Amino acid sequence: MARPASKVPELIPPLKWRGPAFVWTPIALALAIGWPPLLLSSDPAMSRGIGVAGALAFALGLISLGAAWGAGKPPRTHRDVIVHIVVAGLAVSLAAPFVMVGLIEAAAAARNPDGEAVTLPLSAALTLLPLALLVGLPTAFIAAAIFAIVALRKPFVATPTRASERELFP
Repeated sequence: MARPASKVPELIPPLKWRGPAFVWTPIALALAIGWPPLLLSSDPAMSRGIGVAGALAFALGLISLGAAWGAGKPPRTHRDVIVHIVVAGLAVSLAAPFVMVGLIEAAAAARNPDGEAVTLPLSAALTLLPLALLVGLPTAFIAAAIFAIVALRKPFVATPTRASERELFP
């Protein structure tokens, strides 16, 4: 029995954009980024912040996905796409408490007419870090799964017809 010359991961075909891509990709992004702000629609400020964080996470995730695709390593499973977006969501979740503390300091300085700087200790941001991860990572995972399922599809693979192909593809 002859072994294939290529490695097994190369036998798995890469994912394809669901066609037409200019229709399905925006739909997938709208569904993936839009569901968390929709759940918090009663609080417009929180909804806007979560929408911006989700858009930033998807921008970073799609940049890393595009870099991998450009380097000749396209995603072969939906899991690969989810990992790219969840890692970007992790980075955004880790940065979110520090950005929020900076925004609080800026808002307090704008309200203070005396010009005294208002600074919060580092512990304020570090205290919020577990909560940001607890909320951000599951949200990024669900959004990434929605995007991967809606925007990308597995390519059609023909079933082997010859006996030699059946040995390679059981």
